[in-house]
Amino acid sequence: MKKFLFIFVALLAFTSSIAFEHFYSRNDDLSIRYILWKHSLYPYRNEFIGGVIADRHFQNQLVGKTKAEILQIFPNAHEEAKHDSQRLYEKVDLIGREYLWLGDGMTVIFFENGFATYVGLIKG
Repeated sequence: MKKFLFIFVALLAFTSSIAFEHFYSRNDDLSIRYILWKHSLYPYRNEFIGGVIADRHFQNQLVGKTKAEILQIFPNAHEEAKHDSQRLYEKVDLIGREYLWLGDGMTVIFFENGFATYVGLIKG
């Protein structure tokens, strides 16, 4: 009986560690780090942008926030383009619009009257 219990506990520990590693190393909304950050229990990391794109509920919570509130949540959000793709969109699709880029990708937050109205990927 003790041998069976030992094997069971060892197997449980092994599978638990594999599952933890899988959900810890993800870069989407199922990542343990992303979930902890979303609840202010883990520091912000740039790779969480992928989780924000997949997490529609969190995006809806951002709508209605001011730029100052958004900058507290995303310290690396910026108004100036970081690369050529962002510069192209600024010249074509973003003229006269208020926005913030999230990270170095194509994730943007649009604002109207100082409040966020859309969070997501910008596409041509």
